[in-house]
Amino acid sequence: MNKIGFSTLLVIVVLLVVVVIGYFVFVQKPAEQTNINPLLVGDNAIYVSNTKPATMVNVGFAILAGGGYVVIHEDGEGKPGAIVGNSIFLPQGENRDFEVTLSRESVDGEVLYAMLHSDNGDGVFNPAEDSPIQNDQGNIILMRFQISSDATEPGAISL
Repeated sequence: MNKIGFSTLLVIVVLLVVVVIGYFVFVQKPAEQTNINPLLVGDNAIYVSNTKPATMVNVGFAILAGGGYVVIHEDGEGKPGAIVGNSIFLPQGENRDFEVTLSRESVDGEVLYAMLHSDNGDGVFNPAEDSPIQNDQGNIILMRFQISSDATEPGAISL
């Protein structure tokens, strides 16, 4: 191979190395952030990471346009089923890093749903009167998450 061919090959290899390193340093998110996909819908949002089996669920954040609750539902054939826990009354605005007590211990491998519910004005959760919050198209604002003994603590979450 002549000097020009070798020099060209060397430049190409160096450029490839720089591109690969640049990708991992500047483009790809760190591993602890790759599963953070908060649901933000208008003035309402919710985020719950996958969590270890327990009688509590940690909610990363809930943003409510008006006061309300985060309600945890079991999986009912791919959609929210029975209620297994609810937060205390949450004021309007941003509520971060709080726990919701469950009525039972969650089980490794199960799917749960965290759903935003409005308050009827009395500050006490009542599933018959405190309905799920919906977006402008009528879709209920919720987030699906999984119970896993391999779950890790999420890092700081920002919108």
